[in-house]
Amino acid sequence: MQLSFEHVLYDLKPLSRFQFTRVLLLNLVALYSSIHAYTTIFTLPAIDQTCFVADRYLAPYDELSEKEWRLLAYPSHDSACSVYDFLTTAENEEDLSNNVSNNGNTSYSKCDRYIISEDDGLTATADFELFCGDAQWRSTANSVFFIGGLAGTVLSGQLADVLGRKPVLIVTQTVAVLAALCTALSRSYLSFLVCRFFSGIGYNAAYPIAITLMCEMMVPSHTTLIGMGYEVFTGIGLALLGFPISFFLQSWRALQIAVFFIGLPVLGVCCVCSESLRWLLVTQRLRRAEKLTRKISYVNQVMFDKAIRDKLHHIASEKKEDPSEKQGLLIVQIFRTPNLRGRIVILSYIWICSAMVYFGLSLSAAAMPGSSHVNAVISGLVVIPAMSLGYFLNSKLGRKRLLSGFFILSGFGCVPISLIYSYEGFYTQILAHFSKFCITIVYGTIVLYSLEIIPTCARGTGISICVITSRLGSAFTPYILALNQVWQPLGFLVYGLLSISAGFVILLLPETYKKPMPDSFREAAGIQIVAELNPVKEDDLVDGKSEPSATDA
Repeated sequence: MQLSFEHVLYDLKPLSRFQFTRVLLLNLVALYSSIHAYTTIFTLPAIDQTCFVADRYLAPYDELSEKEWRLLAYPSHDSACSVYDFLTTAENEEDLSNNVSNNGNTSYSKCDRYIISEDDGLTATADFELFCGDAQWRSTANSVFFIGGLAGTVLSGQLADVLGRKPVLIVTQTVAVLAALCTALSRSYLSFLVCRFFSGIGYNAAYPIAITLMCEMMVPSHTTLIGMGYEVFTGIGLALLGFPISFFLQSWRALQIAVFFIGLPVLGVCCVCSESLRWLLVTQRLRRAEKLTRKISYVNQVMFDKAIRDKLHHIASEKKEDPSEKQGLLIVQIFRTPNLRGRIVILSYIWICSAMVYFGLSLSAAAMPGSSHVNAVISGLVVIPAMSLGYFLNSKLGRKRLLSGFFILSGFGCVPISLIYSYEGFYTQILAHFSKFCITIVYGTIVLYSLEIIPTCARGTGISICVITSRLGSAFTPYILALNQVWQPLGFLVYGLLSISAGFVILLLPETYKKPMPDSFREAAGIQIVAELNPVKEDDLVDGKSEPSATDA
């Protein structure tokens, strides 16, 4: 009888004490990553500032209302960043009166000093004066974060396949925690950018590795629950950032220090979690695999007998790769494998669209009408009902139809915002949160879908390719948000069109729900044919009666 890894998982009791505690602990990585990624909502918001004019209260203008003073002192097209020259050149009250009477308010210049509210003065935007002509640098800080993620993901996926999931997760989480502390201590905008770059390395590299670790210890029917739960913790992280973390820590430096201390126990969690048993078997590390299996058996109160040990050795011998599969880089092998290369390209485009829309709508919390704290909490908590509905519909619709449908629904939520944004703030919020609801279901499912298409021997590398391309898209997200300077709802229109296009493109991929995860390139190349004609049945796995073909994982 030919065995699959799922047989061993069922012998060890899937989702018992060992698996449950590891999954719960690894979900803390998602919570921390979310807090880390979205801090710029509160550290780099758009703020209101006014030019400082020393003669504001000189007679005869001390009786003017604020509105009348603005009309007199500031050009109407650039009232926040410029001031009429007659106010700055007048040396006394008589000069001021003569300049006004001689129609002196025709030329203007940029302000060199500003008046900023007390709350806004605690932001990095005020500290580094990222407004008026330098406002675009706020978008650059977010882009640098995602570019850092791109750099980290390039290496982390390949290293996770070669060195293991756990050591790479520990290193990347360490980078994220230290970067949070360095960000709080930065004294210039350049040092702030460098710290954001390393923050991106830690966040974007740890995120896919953690969810890969969880899914590889689960049977196919549980991966949906695991993936959806991971996204729930991501949403909870954003909600906690909105309240109470950023609400009580108004200073951006205090907020970053809090992110550092929150990350320390999460780093400890990464250190105590176990390596992937599936990866140990695929890479022929039998001694470590047997030791880990004994540990799982002890915690789950299952007897580790000769039958389980023989299954481990039998599965490991079946997972030995052909010499042709060991030649060259894994990324080269992926693109040399029939069917798999086309699917990777499609997955990459879908990841780009989902990341741009998901992060765009999340980062829009500060730009939407209403309190940024309330918007962040709603945007985070909407993940809970979204993932609950997604989990239910996954069993009814499968991966492909669910992803396609909610991509399109998210697009249909964003596009109408362009028609009502300027005069219907309440309905704009409703549509924006509806779109976030839909894209959250997509974002929670797309990771699972990709894990089920890419084989174990190159899963870290394959997911890294998808994450890399998504980070390229994410790097442009802040600039799409900045399109509101051209036309306020233009960014939402772009997000809507991207979502709709991805909804149709994904129909080109196969269904993978409750199909065995492929372990080799050979299996991945034939996943559509073999998995659909000869799936592993869970009841048979429990009874030990299933005899899946050699291509079943």
